[in-house]
Amino acid sequence: MISTGKCMLYSFFMQKDKLTDRMPRKMSNLVEVVSKQPLPAESSYLVFEICCNRIEDDEEVDVPSVRYKYK
Repeated sequence: MISTGKCMLYSFFMQKDKLTDRMPRKMSNLVEVVSKQPLPAESSYLVFEICCNRIEDDEEVDVPSVRYKYK
């Protein structure tokens, strides 16, 4: 699962039509579409929180936040 702020961008349980629409988009555009707000003019990056599980035992794996520069 990938989220930023209050917006969930991708998840394994998301409807297929939503995933099909979201996958080709740039992350900055996707955040604007999902949040229904423009990106802050004073910022040049987004922080994504990522949640992953191991396939073998379905245990959650710690993943650091990702800082995505879009400007």
